[in-house]
Amino acid sequence: MAPTSSSDDRSPPLKKRNEATRRITKPKQVYKSSFKAEWMNDYPITRANCNKHAFYCVPCKKTISCGHQGLADVQRHVQSGSHISLARALHDNRKGSNMFAPANAESKLKEATTKAEVLHTNFSVQHNLAFLSSDHMTRLYPKMFPDSQIAKSFACSRTKTSCVLNDAMMPSLKDYLTSYMKENLFSLVNDGSSDTGIQKMNAVCTYI
Repeated sequence: MAPTSSSDDRSPPLKKRNEATRRITKPKQVYKSSFKAEWMNDYPITRANCNKHAFYCVPCKKTISCGHQGLADVQRHVQSGSHISLARALHDNRKGSNMFAPANAESKLKEATTKAEVLHTNFSVQHNLAFLSSDHMTRLYPKMFPDSQIAKSFACSRTKTSCVLNDAMMPSLKDYLTSYMKENLFSLVNDGSSDTGIQKMNAVCTYI
């Protein structure tokens, strides 16, 4: 006698089960975020060439995808350490076009004030004036020349006078003094002092 199937065995045929499985496991459609022009108002980015799902970072000079989370991808990049470092360097460096731009009134005033400070330092050195006098001259010049913007901008007290002499003027003065001593007579004066201290000063002065 042939075996009879039970009433619970109602499973569909194998072909139908495979078709149902394929329908269930079919991958979902993936949607990517697209670049939006308004992002450029808040971040240093531009539109990427031939890719609407990416943006071009100006400081980093590279194309980065924004297709995953859109604006969140942009924010995540601009908060990264590499972007912050490059953006700071780009901000600090002067653009090449600015180097050849015509000087404005502010830059002309700054240049004229610097020239006045160098002349003041040179005068103090030539006439052997104490650098302490620069503190008084800085306050005196605006009173002497109240209508001068250079006098109002002048700020060359003893600390700055010393820096101008040692860091800006000294290299050229040293070269001039050396070349002059090679061709002309000069004298040396030795001055010893501070014999009682641990360190002894032994200054040598040149007279030409």
